[in-house]
Amino acid sequence: MAAARKVSAIIFDLDNTLIDTRNADYFAFKQVKHVLRSQYAEVDADDVVAAFKKYLAEAEKDPNEVIPVDEWRTELWQRALNSHHPKDAAMLLYRTWMSGRLDHMTFSPEVKELLLRLRKTYKLLLMTNGPSGIQRLKMARCGADDYFTGIIVSGEQPHPKPNVSIFETAFQMLGVPAERCIMVGDCLSTDIQGGLDANCLATVWIDPKRQNKEIFFPSPNYSISSVMDIDKVLDDINASAATSQ
Repeated sequence: MAAARKVSAIIFDLDNTLIDTRNADYFAFKQVKHVLRSQYAEVDADDVVAAFKKYLAEAEKDPNEVIPVDEWRTELWQRALNSHHPKDAAMLLYRTWMSGRLDHMTFSPEVKELLLRLRKTYKLLLMTNGPSGIQRLKMARCGADDYFTGIIVSGEQPHPKPNVSIFETAFQMLGVPAERCIMVGDCLSTDIQGGLDANCLATVWIDPKRQNKEIFFPSPNYSISSVMDIDKVLDDINASAATSQ
């Protein structure tokens, strides 16, 4: 009789999987624009925010890993202001942006209930890419330690997702082999590719647009519009395991 392949552990991404980071950014940038319009009316608030977004997308942290993340991102705000203002202005914008983001980076009551229920049956691990200090602030805001067996931040590891090494660290932390773990996340190039390369039992793509997963590469095993739909995936995988016995 073939051994049943069923889920023992779930590895979750954080941003735009368990917390709505895009929504947090929207409100944070809205607060920044308010500060700009009320205290620095001589600049175009929309242009400054657009410039910062561009610089952040190009390099969210110092590529040489010499300048601390807070200082680096303050410098990005300074560049967005075109250096027409003292650094105090850039520091104010950075603090406004960071506090605005963190204010909205919490687990919703529904997500909290989901995680509490899932951990009664499965081991849960949180794996997120990003600078350690920034990601740890987000997780502290969420109270993530209360829900997960383990937490892994790429900034504290040799390599980020999708590198197989970070997944191997997760499997060791969970005490569960890859073939009994599923990876859940919103990013095809990191969450899904990493889960596939690490030979996870299944990969689950969070796609609010509900696009045809077959046309994307890498192609996830499952696609759901929200993490709240994860039970459907678990039921399908575990049902398949039961029928294979």
